[in-house]
Amino acid sequence: MSGAGPNTEGITGGKLLALNILFSNNTATGAGGAVMVKAGASMYLQNSIFQQNKAIFGGAIFIGSTEDFPTEGCGIVASSCGTVSNTAFWWNEAELGGAVYIEDASVNCAENGGHKFECTTCSFQDNSAKNYGGAILLAWRSSGAIGHIKETNFVNNTAGLSGADIETQPGLDSAHGVELNVYECMFSGSPSQGGKAVAVKAFANATFTKCVFSTNNSVGCGGRSCSFCPLPDSFPQVRGTLFGKGVGI
Repeated sequence: MSGAGPNTEGITGGKLLALNILFSNNTATGAGGAVMVKAGASMYLQNSIFQQNKAIFGGAIFIGSTEDFPTEGCGIVASSCGTVSNTAFWWNEAELGGAVYIEDASVNCAENGGHKFECTTCSFQDNSAKNYGGAILLAWRSSGAIGHIKETNFVNNTAGLSGADIETQPGLDSAHGVELNVYECMFSGSPSQGGKAVAVKAFANATFTKCVFSTNNSVGCGGRSCSFCPLPDSFPQVRGTLFGKGVGI
């Protein structure tokens, strides 16, 4: 989907509405194995399945590509957003962001803020990243991507380095970091070599409300702020595979 383009006041980018769609076995040589949302564009997906899609960045979905924007210009409506509900992500693969990669604004466009992703009642299972973010990666380049994840399951996702379920890239002390807000989600404690299932990196901001973790060590909090309600020592313990809030498709 194309964006609005730089310095185009009053003009919005492309919009995608997809309901009850199967995105399967798609491959991209760069970003977004099934869907790429360019800067300034938006998408809304519901009751769909992404399975066995592949790319380097975002095996299933890439949000916020700025490849068509000149380095010296910033679009007034250059921010992108993606909203997904009641959708499953299974067996997607990438080097970064096995299922979903959310880009940040470019360094020149820091005032625009990062691109946004909202996911409600979704399921991320058996997705993998060669490096970071087995299911989801929130990028940082200038002001941080923004993610809102609600009532969603993460099961058996893997990453070669860290963030098997979710990875937030590290930022700088002098700038706004990645924002991650998680509400009533379930994490199976997916493995990543040498890291946590959820990796909140330097200067990111994360909140976890009413979440369930397989162990108390599923989240690595190295960010500017990392808050839990309830507190970590009162997390319920979950054994085996999680299916409590599965997607009804």
